[in-house]
Amino acid sequence: MLRRTRRTPRSRLATAAATLGCLVWGAVAAVCQPLAAEEPRYELGQRLRAVEAAWEANRDPQARDRGAGFLHEAVRGFFGLSRISTAQSLDRARVALDFPEGAPPGLEAALALVVDRPARLFDVGTESVPLTLARLYPVESPEGPPAVISLILFDGEGREVAAAAAEIAGLPRDLVVPVRSLGEGDYRLAVRVAGDGFEVELGERTLSFADDPAGRVARLRAAVGPRPPLDGTAAATLADRVVLLERLLAGTDLETDFPATRLLAEAEIVLQNLERGDDPALPMAAGEHWLTLADELGTARVRLYVPEAIAEGPRPLVLALHGAGGSENLFFDAYGRGRTVELCRDRGWLMLAPRATPLGPPMTLQRLIDALDEVTAIDRERVALVGHSMGAAQALRAVGECRPPPRAVAALGGGGWFGFDGDLSGTAFLVAVGSRDFALPAAQSLSEDLARAGAGHVVFREYAGIEHMMIVQETAKEVFAFFDESLGK
Repeated sequence: MLRRTRRTPRSRLATAAATLGCLVWGAVAAVCQPLAAEEPRYELGQRLRAVEAAWEANRDPQARDRGAGFLHEAVRGFFGLSRISTAQSLDRARVALDFPEGAPPGLEAALALVVDRPARLFDVGTESVPLTLARLYPVESPEGPPAVISLILFDGEGREVAAAAAEIAGLPRDLVVPVRSLGEGDYRLAVRVAGDGFEVELGERTLSFADDPAGRVARLRAAVGPRPPLDGTAAATLADRVVLLERLLAGTDLETDFPATRLLAEAEIVLQNLERGDDPALPMAAGEHWLTLADELGTARVRLYVPEAIAEGPRPLVLALHGAGGSENLFFDAYGRGRTVELCRDRGWLMLAPRATPLGPPMTLQRLIDALDEVTAIDRERVALVGHSMGAAQALRAVGECRPPPRAVAALGGGGWFGFDGDLSGTAFLVAVGSRDFALPAAQSLSEDLARAGAGHVVFREYAGIEHMMIVQETAKEVFAFFDESLGK
């Protein structure tokens, strides 16, 4: 069904202003993104996931209303390229949700902490990992009694293998985690802070250990060369993988965590196959993969989820398009702490998230699908698109690019009409937006425009009290119920 709204000149003006504002700020954020250090982006990701967890846990309308106000400030700060103020607003949203009665003394000082690593990939002979404890932004509130930070290292099976603790004083200060006799693998470092009246998690960081990682990466670099030919997805992925591993060894700030030891082993397998002249197929075990898809026209960095082989043959695909200033990691790491990935896993569906700018991904969605089909079999008759904000507009634009057209499109927290020349009767559309979202007028207009253009099925949903960032998390179950109707579960 379609919810229709009366249109007035004023509502049209609001729609245009909201759409133009979103695109302008999105363009600024995305274009300037490579010019800024990625470390604040990493810390924003940690804080965003913490807010998402707090939002899920606290459904009290008053607490959510206070949290939504700070989230709105965070969105404005991010689009204004003020990442430090964005981090502070996210922390304040978390306090409003987790501590509705007020923050205990010292809590805000604890949430402002950052733990910096000198590298992400270490030799298995390393005996201890030095860390630096500091604050991301100054804190004006009283600190209260000294708090204690705990650092706990877990292996891939969730077993504790190392730990350290220290009183938080004299920042910045150095910390050390003993890691003697650890085997190869990717480990999770959990950070917790306990003070007078509170105990909070400050997220997890990945520490990877491999045998002679520097030598192995150097051998990969020598084999690949400074500018290798991008002959297919395997070669393109290998070239980008070497750059990533070099950055992980050097401790370069990155926006997310990577399983560096696994990525190193995979790169060696691909190189071995290429040198032997064998099929250079990428390892495609169930789980998450960072790839550089390639065809004769160019490349695109993507993150892919491959489900367990619960059914033989090609599998349905969900293409996930992130918002402005984001990347291929956003649907995996945030938006409900990877809720979209979980829902794909439950159904045995593939999920692909490409990196995009305001102009869209560097490859059209049709080219992305074609290139991905070379890596893992896709059921081309069962493709769905989900996009947030800028990604919602790009999902709509992409409908005319795909053959056959996608069976379903979910446009979340976005709008804007780009016109269609093709037949929309075979595609179902879900347009969802929060009542506190600046994109609300544009989303309302979009649902009406789709109906007029002859879309086969259009559903409009307005979520009370939801702002721009939480709309993906809040609508995830309804989005996939909608996809189930269109693709078949």
